[in-house]
Amino acid sequence: MPVVVKKDRPGQLGNRLQMAMVREAVNIIAEGIADVEDVDRAASLGFGLRLPVYGIFEHQDLVGRDAFAVCDYVSKDLYNEPGAPPLYKLMSEKGSLGTGPGKGFHDWTKKDVAQVTNRRDRWLREFLKSPYGEMIRPK
Repeated sequence: MPVVVKKDRPGQLGNRLQMAMVREAVNIIAEGIADVEDVDRAASLGFGLRLPVYGIFEHQDLVGRDAFAVCDYVSKDLYNEPGAPPLYKLMSEKGSLGTGPGKGFHDWTKKDVAQVTNRRDRWLREFLKSPYGEMIRPK
């Protein structure tokens, strides 16, 4: 189902939302709040499970009056600096640029890129065949 973007801004709508999450995830790693595996797990097994079923604002409406208090409290501690978090620069300087060189946030000499992408693609295919996938596909 298409989305309507009413104002041209850098990045696409989905990328802009994703980058807000990525910036904070990198900050969490840089501050030592959690490790990479736990951040990935929290995203995929936590709020990520909700996203195929309902969106950000439906969730906020379901939370109700507590949404403002949580947002106000947590927002003060989020990464809000302009530009990429400094950890990205350090990783780039070390050549830790992901699967190509074999090291990024994960050690790809110990992980199989094809296995990870196949797992993702298999999940997406099965999801799209499911009743939930049927709900989101354009008619």
